[in-house]
Amino acid sequence: MPAPAEDGILRVLQGKGAILVLHLLAEEPEVGFNQLEESCRSEISHSTLSNRLNELEELNLIERRSSDERPPRTYYTLTEKGERAVELLNQIQNLDQ
Repeated sequence: MPAPAEDGILRVLQGKGAILVLHLLAEEPEVGFNQLEESCRSEISHSTLSNRLNELEELNLIERRSSDERPPRTYYTLTEKGERAVELLNQIQNLDQ
């Protein structure tokens, strides 16, 4: 039986768009919300993206940074834990090859 923290990560990763978001953040060091939304538009809605980002941040897989610009902008990056998660996801994907 998974530990509670592991259960939380598995639950979030099973959520729509979570793996897509992690892979997009792995491709670029820092991505703004609008850019993520544009990249995910055909896969998930604005509210689902926002929820998924909050969940990934709570699990310390991504980090959110707000700019001092006007209007304020929000940027996301992978944490070390998030980078390890993407590596594991890539390894799992490669099992099928």
